[in-house]
Amino acid sequence: MLRDPSGQQRLDQHRQGGDTVVLITATLFELVSPVGQLMDISTVIASLSERYEGALTGRPHGTPCSAGKVKRASQYFRDQGIHSHDGFAASTFTATQSIMFPCWKTSLDPGR
Repeated sequence: MLRDPSGQQRLDQHRQGGDTVVLITATLFELVSPVGQLMDISTVIASLSERYEGALTGRPHGTPCSAGKVKRASQYFRDQGIHSHDGFAASTFTATQSIMFPCWKTSLDPGR
């Protein structure tokens, strides 16, 4: 089973608290989108693959999410009508890799 009960409980606590849960990852969208669905996360920000005539080319499309997580998160906030500084200030980040440290540094309250 993909879901860690304690992790799912933490997501549910955030939802019950009125938080929006967003999955941001360097993994390709096509691979991680089903995981987001299993975790009841409707917004997935991930690396995109270029498509040509409906087929994946193997080339990236847009800003890759590996080194571009802060940029992609900032764009998400703007799309939601939220100033990115305010969005990061009210965000909680959990990461399994040190590449997410720029998001933590940008956030005024990481891990709240």
